[in-house]
Amino acid sequence: MRRLGPIALALVLSAVGCTGRGDARDAGDTARGLVRVDLSYTHLSATPAAVARFDAQARFVRYRAFDSASVPTILGFADFDGLPLDSCKVTDGTAELDEALASDTIAPTAEVALLDAGRLELRGPIDRAAIAPRHYPELVPFVSGVVYGGDETSPVALQLGQPYQVWGEGGTEVGPFASTVMAPRSFPTLTVDPLHRGSDLDLRWSTESTPTAEPLLLEAKWSSRAGTRTVRCRVRDDGAFSLPHDAFAELPAPSLLASATVTATRLQRSPLFAPGAGKGELTLALKDVAALQVTP
Repeated sequence: MRRLGPIALALVLSAVGCTGRGDARDAGDTARGLVRVDLSYTHLSATPAAVARFDAQARFVRYRAFDSASVPTILGFADFDGLPLDSCKVTDGTAELDEALASDTIAPTAEVALLDAGRLELRGPIDRAAIAPRHYPELVPFVSGVVYGGDETSPVALQLGQPYQVWGEGGTEVGPFASTVMAPRSFPTLTVDPLHRGSDLDLRWSTESTPTAEPLLLEAKWSSRAGTRTVRCRVRDDGAFSLPHDAFAELPAPSLLASATVTATRLQRSPLFAPGAGKGELTLALKDVAALQVTP
């Protein structure tokens, strides 16, 4: 069972209670872009193998007076790409968001504009469906515009190892584009050992017959009255990994847990260029979610 080495373990220890973000922020007026189109199919371990929940999300963002780490946090994106391979980070989502929205770090010119890309469509091997725009809720005064999401009740059928295309006709702020990504060939079916206090959490998952260079993403998440904590890891997709016991230092007693899960995500990605918004990527993820059992 592969475990974290001293350097990776130090990353976990230093990340607990902090965001890992530098102090430098872009306080100027230069506009920057962020493009993310994420497709996913999620399988729950207690459900039949053929049942998976479909989701599609698309964001075309133009922002100013923020650093590149704050905007994904504000919009709710999980950051795995910043992790070195075979390492983990413990995060407190509420604390990260509070820091990103702290009044003393937001310049008067701060703006996050969610751009109108017109009609979007996901085209699968068998069928297709719209990715529809919705008005972004006015949670903070400097974020406005539209976000795009798929309809869970009208999913696009999953065909493992087959191409999926996201097509945009262009709107008032984003030009026409198209990007294609291949679906992974299998779900990373998880086996999760019970977590014993003071011990590492051993995970195993099914591998593909021809592994790709794309890392596997692991996420252990729990919630209680004290809040939510997440352990995120970016690892080689070779079938086994151990999350270090230090990452669970703040895990409450089992009787105090509202929920505890482990998710393994296998994905493929392709570049995407949307005129008016800039460069980004299209991803298609297969997720397997298992309950995390914590011993007293």
